[in-house]
Amino acid sequence: GGDTLKHFVLRSNALKLFRNFARTARRLPSKQEYSEVMVLVRQEFSRHHNEKNLDTIEDALMYGTIQLKTLKDSVHNMVGGQGK
Repeated sequence: GGDTLKHFVLRSNALKLFRNFARTARRLPSKQEYSEVMVLVRQEFSRHHNEKNLDTIEDALMYGTIQLKTLKDSVHNMVGGQGK
């Protein structure tokens, strides 16, 4: 309880980011790579799970968004640019 609308919005953004990581990681060439990436993603998300400080949450989401772009670029290069 006691969460603000801003917390709710950031939680929603975090879920979207997590789903994007999972969707992108599924396009990696091997199940092993997918598993490794998702272990790291889950660790990072669970590390911030109980965070209440809005600035810390926003920083983590920004960092995650940059990491997602890096992953997308890697996947794109590995699979030869198929798909989105």
